[in-house]
Amino acid sequence: MPNYDLRCLSRLSLNASSTPLNARRKCGKLFLMDDYPRGFWPSTVDAKGRLKLPAVFQRFLSARAPLTVVYREAEPLRVYPEDTWKRSGGVGLAGSTAMDGEGRILLEKDLREKALINLSETVWLSWHKDRLEIMSNAQYQSLQNEFRVPGLI
Repeated sequence: MPNYDLRCLSRLSLNASSTPLNARRKCGKLFLMDDYPRGFWPSTVDAKGRLKLPAVFQRFLSARAPLTVVYREAEPLRVYPEDTWKRSGGVGLAGSTAMDGEGRILLEKDLREKALINLSETVWLSWHKDRLEIMSNAQYQSLQNEFRVPGLI
């Protein structure tokens, strides 16, 4: 039997002999797309610049601290686990952050402003490959319009 992290398996309520492939890879530090949150999730940035993460993202990112928030021109803000960011080569304007006990992360003012994210406005969250993406409401609406099929609601 492979040597899985039994503490990890116990958190998933599984045992090493009957784990599904995704759980085995998760506990072996490999992750498949099935492990990641799917879809778009609305959230807001409060008056202090903190983004409240939905529970699905809190669970996913809590074990991957510290986090790095990255801005690249004409793209959504991206939140990477710090080790993933370092391995990717670190391109873009970046700032470190961590999740607080309430499941919020602080978005630095300069990064928010460059990404056109306003306080108390709806933002949209999604997971792509190795990162969380934070879109302003305007970016999200533009994306929706781009893929809207004429004649469908």
